[in-house]
Amino acid sequence: MQEIDEILLVSIQEILKNILGENAEQAVLWHLSRFYGIEKSEIPNKIGAFNTALRDMFGSGALVFERVIIRSLYSKKGCRYEERESWSFTDYIEYVKRLP
Repeated sequence: MQEIDEILLVSIQEILKNILGENAEQAVLWHLSRFYGIEKSEIPNKIGAFNTALRDMFGSGALVFERVIIRSLYSKKGCRYEERESWSFTDYIEYVKRLP
């Protein structure tokens, strides 16, 4: 796993745990595996499917998770976050993955 993928995974786990609590974080990870076929270690490489699953599980509330995950990832990577109206969650992730 690449360093950026590890940072992304840590960011996702921290945000889920901070917003939902540890038990609910584990439930979300189980749900991803059981119903979407996404194992925890695969999330960085299946970010589009992860985003779809978040939206299925949390509806419009997924936007809160998306923004906080993106900000956490950019902060951990040492990048300045700039909101871009036309960008999706996956656009932000793909952008930061291309940075050196």
